[in-house]
Amino acid sequence: MLGMSKRRLLRWSLVLAIVTGFAVWLEPTRVVWGWLRGDAFYRGRPTSWWAAQVRPWGSDVVPINDGVDGFKFGTSTPPEGFQAVVIILQHQDTPVRAWFKRWVQLHDPAWPEVLDGDPHAESVLRELRDHADGEVRARARLGLLRLHSDQRGPVAILWMKPENVVELELRGAPTRKSRMSP
Repeated sequence: MLGMSKRRLLRWSLVLAIVTGFAVWLEPTRVVWGWLRGDAFYRGRPTSWWAAQVRPWGSDVVPINDGVDGFKFGTSTPPEGFQAVVIILQHQDTPVRAWFKRWVQLHDPAWPEVLDGDPHAESVLRELRDHADGEVRARARLGLLRLHSDQRGPVAILWMKPENVVELELRGAPTRKSRMSP
């Protein structure tokens, strides 16, 4: 009789462990998963959650000399040997999401605030800079470049050396040699 109770306890413990593991794996905010992995947190969300938010934002790089349509970027001139570069980030749908959008009205994802240059996001951005996905690493570098700046949202203006602009267009990511515009 006692042996049957131990088997039942073992069986229910195993079922509970499997259900708990599955719940942690599916948890949408990834807070538990991030806590277990030791991720950095920003605004209550771990690095792994921010990686998923940042990944679908692709960039277009637009090197400019004097502004766009007569609009000058700031009142200061670029440092000698640098030129202004505009990086425009746009959400890019996955093929599955694009297919669903044909049949169902889906809201556009919100801009990932971790890229807005908030100094409190620095630890998450540093972890994202080492992420396995190159797109995530590129967005993290942009977020790190924007730290302590007043630039917010999906458009970034950088001062870069011309040879770095070519590298930026090829790689799609800011380089460490670039500087934020004043």
